[in-house]
Amino acid sequence: MLELLKPASINVSRQLTIEDLHVIEVQARQYNLLPLIYDRLASIGPDAGKNCIDFLNRLKPLYLGNVARVIRQKTVRDDLLNLLAKEELSACPLKGSAIAQEIFGNIGARASADIDILVKEQDIHRVDNLLSVSGFRTCESLPLGFLLTRTHHALYQHTNSGEYVEIHWNFGVPSFFNLSSSDIWKEITPDQNGLLKLSNEMLLIQTIIHHFMHAFRDLKILVDVLWILGSYNEVIDWPRLAVRLKHLGLVRATTIALDQLRDLWPDKCASLPAYTTLTGILQKKHSPVTSALLSYFRMELKEPSHKISLPDGFMQRFALDRCSTTCYAFIKTLFPLPKSIKAFYSDQRNLMLPLYYLRFFGWRIKEWLL
Repeated sequence: MLELLKPASINVSRQLTIEDLHVIEVQARQYNLLPLIYDRLASIGPDAGKNCIDFLNRLKPLYLGNVARVIRQKTVRDDLLNLLAKEELSACPLKGSAIAQEIFGNIGARASADIDILVKEQDIHRVDNLLSVSGFRTCESLPLGFLLTRTHHALYQHTNSGEYVEIHWNFGVPSFFNLSSSDIWKEITPDQNGLLKLSNEMLLIQTIIHHFMHAFRDLKILVDVLWILGSYNEVIDWPRLAVRLKHLGLVRATTIALDQLRDLWPDKCASLPAYTTLTGILQKKHSPVTSALLSYFRMELKEPSHKISLPDGFMQRFALDRCSTTCYAFIKTLFPLPKSIKAFYSDQRNLMLPLYYLRFFGWRIKEWLL
């Protein structure tokens, strides 16, 4: 499967056996990569061999089903973008069909569970109010004010289509990286169709943060990183990007992702100037990644978990560049800032803070145990 996932011409010198294709299908299903695998195999054409053609014919309904869902998601997304534009609210599509078309050249090559839209942080309450009266319902049990201080998106569901929409105001936990909503929006411009899009550098930064937020365990996101490196190999100024990663606090996270790429696709990485240049520069930066951390986050092709485990969430924080940020990440897990507690309990009274902190501590422990 790994050979099929890398951005290069597929070697057809050896015909895939039925057993090969069975293993590929099982792994591709586990990591939600079946659409990309199908697209890659279909690109071979008649030279793929009888086993592969039979395999594609069997999976064609699944692939077309994903394409149909992508088109449905795109329709909901475009309607939402138009709705926001009418209220003069800026919005930029993220991930999903946007990244599929950008780096894979085919919107059907990537499956997405939801639609991702980036808005400006100062607009989030207006966006929330607009969605609530426009056929969307919130899927969040926590107050929006609390989410704004603790995470980077809120989940909604479109009641007519049933599609889920994540409204983002950042790429990750606000306190983890030196990247604000305004910083992101400085690098968003219209494409040739007038649709807003991230700059090439910002797309890679967003994908690395996305990989971090999934505790470096999602192979699909790592494949996105690999294809972005391949697609923008001669476009991005890699030394300049390395300086930016240092400023953002992303050296360790990027180093872990690059190490995972080397483990899975050593030949491709060795021949990719983007990889060799970026790796060489980051090794000289002052945020070294210990061999123990690299070993812990080594990507293994086994049954993936759809929920970040407690050990992964714990170790993830050591992938932050600054010791102060790591310490703060642990502290605020149990003891958020007062404004976060006030938002969580919808009560602005300082007098109630001690009681609310005790209640929050108990809620957090119960959440971990369950």
